[in-house]
Amino acid sequence: MTIWVLRFAPYEGGATVDAYFLNETRAKALFGGFKESDINVEFADDFGIMVSYNPIRGMLILTNTDASAQFNKALNDANHDAARKFGIVPRMNVGSTVQ
Repeated sequence: MTIWVLRFAPYEGGATVDAYFLNETRAKALFGGFKESDINVEFADDFGIMVSYNPIRGMLILTNTDASAQFNKALNDANHDAARKFGIVPRMNVGSTVQ
């Protein structure tokens, strides 16, 4: 299952606002319709979360859980390669449950 995330990140800083969708078409339609808007936008996502924001005051980001997982895997692989290159070995504390 893929969940689509429409994220609003305010330019002034502060907390991001996320809306979650099971349907790619709806997420992309909202993204396309809101990114040019200059009025306050209110809607409910697919999980009943009510969202209210003004798109002109921040950046809209549309991503999904598949893209996030692919990025995290690539980042982990790159970190592993860099650690080997510089001879960094993970340390374990005595009694650690980390294997």
